[in-house]
Amino acid sequence: MSINSLNIKANIIEPLVIWSGFPEDTILSLLWGGLSLLLCLALYTMHRHSMHLKGQIQRLQNDHRVANSSLIGMGQQILALEKRLLPTPSSFEKPKLTVVENPSSQHARYTNISPSDTHTNTANNADNAYETSRQLFAQGAEIEEVIKRSGLSYSEVSLIKSLVK
Repeated sequence: MSINSLNIKANIIEPLVIWSGFPEDTILSLLWGGLSLLLCLALYTMHRHSMHLKGQIQRLQNDHRVANSSLIGMGQQILALEKRLLPTPSSFEKPKLTVVENPSSQHARYTNISPSDTHTNTANNADNAYETSRQLFAQGAEIEEVIKRSGLSYSEVSLIKSLVK
């Protein structure tokens, strides 16, 4: 037996045996039972707390989903309002842009390319405008310049700029 076990026996178990009149085996069984009960109580409390946290996480995830869907709806409404309020040139095709390097300078300049067939579908025009905006931002153009050259709304151009970064 070690010194620690003798101290526990001498300081805890023997006084309990004298005080209660129960044999040492019974006192040890009661102590182990009490410790087991405390451990079960602690585990139960931790389980209840984890269930409470799980419920909070589910509520937060639901709130997050609702907020995201509202923001998407608001974004679509803003785009629709911008398209209604801001005039866009629909009678002519947006020019395609390309970059031509100036051999005497390290800066690029923007040049217009003649528009292709004026009867292309709207999806191709939008794709071209998005691609043109992306290229202009990659070259360091400002938002106002991209809006002028692409004909897109401020919201669309801002979104493209954040995606290019």
